[in-house]
Amino acid sequence: MFLKSDQEEKTDPVTSVPWTLMNKDEAIECMTLNNSKSNVWIAKKSGYVVALNIEDGSLLSKQKIFVPQRNKDGQLVLNKHRKSEHFIGIFYDDEKKMLISATDTGNVYILTDSDSNIQKFSLEQDLLCAFRVHPIHSHLLATGGDERELCVWDLSKLPNVADMGSKNVIKPIWTSKNVKHDNLDLRVPVWVTAIDWIPSSPSTLIVGTAFHQIRIYDTSKARRPIFSFELGKFPIRCLEFMPFSTDLVAIADNRGQLTLWNTSTQKIAKSFKGIPGTITNISGAINNPWITVVGLDRYLRVFDANTGSCIWKIFLKQRLTSVKVLEKEEKEKDRLWDSIPVVKDISSASRKKRKH
Repeated sequence: MFLKSDQEEKTDPVTSVPWTLMNKDEAIECMTLNNSKSNVWIAKKSGYVVALNIEDGSLLSKQKIFVPQRNKDGQLVLNKHRKSEHFIGIFYDDEKKMLISATDTGNVYILTDSDSNIQKFSLEQDLLCAFRVHPIHSHLLATGGDERELCVWDLSKLPNVADMGSKNVIKPIWTSKNVKHDNLDLRVPVWVTAIDWIPSSPSTLIVGTAFHQIRIYDTSKARRPIFSFELGKFPIRCLEFMPFSTDLVAIADNRGQLTLWNTSTQKIAKSFKGIPGTITNISGAINNPWITVVGLDRYLRVFDANTGSCIWKIFLKQRLTSVKVLEKEEKEKDRLWDSIPVVKDISSASRKKRKH
C-alpha cells in the first residue's frame, strides 16, 4: 500500500492506498524505485514483478520472472530453512533501463524495457540470503548466504548469452575468505544475512551475519574483513546506509534492536528503543535525518536520528516486509513558500514608538 502524510500539518490524516487484495501467495518480498521515484517495482512471492506508477497507483507492467519449483505431488520444493524459491533482492537501473533481480537459489534475472525476454544467469550457489547492487556502479552485484561467502559479480564482463551454453553460468570476480579460527581453534561458521555497499566506494561493503557480526570488506585490499565486531546478541536482519549522511548505517536484528553505526569513527552513534518485534526493512530520508522501519508487529515507525526518539508511528494491520521513503521535491517546497504571504517589517515602527 501507499501511505501519504504531511508531517507539517498534524491535522492531515494518513492516506492509505491499497493496490491489491490480501493474498499470501502475492506477498511482497522486496521493492525498488527509479531515480525520479515516480515508479516502483515490486517482487512478489508468486514469482511476479509488478511495476506501478506511484502518483496514481496505475499498473505499468507485470512480468513472470520465475516459477516456484514443485515436486511430483505438486508441493513446493523447500530448502533446509523450509522456504521455497523466493526473491532476495531487486534493483532498477535507470541509465540502462534494466531490472535486475535474484532469488535464493542463485539465479539472476535481467529484464530490459526494450525487450520482454528475460535473461537468466546462474551463480551456481544456493541458500543465498542477501543480494545488493551497487547504487552507482550498477554492474557490480554482491551476494552471500548460509555457508556462502560474500561474493562480488561483474555484469559488464558477461559473455554473450549464445556463447555461454545452456546453463548460463557466471563466475565471481572476488570472493571473501573466512576469518581465522576462534580461541578454541574452531572454524567460525559463515551466514551472511545483510549486505550494503558503501556508496562512496566501488570496492567497500558492509555485511551483517546471523551470528550478530558486522564486517567491513575492501575488495581492493584483502579477502578477509578489514574491520569486524559483534553487535548485540541476536542475528542481524537488515542494514541500510542512510542517504542523509555519508557514514551512517542503520542496523537491525531479529529482536527489534535498531542501531545507528558510524563507519568513520567505528562507533555506535545512536540506539533506538520501543520496537517489540523483528524489523524486516529499513529506509532513510534524504532531506531529513529520519529512519523509517517496518516489522512483523505491523507498525511503521519513523525515528529521529539526532534524538533517537520515535516521532511517528502507525498500525497497518498486516505484517510488513518492505518500505521505501518518498519525499517532496524542492520545487514543491518552493511553491509552498511562495504561497505564504510576506509580512512587513514592523521593527522600525516599533522602535520609533519607543523613542517617544
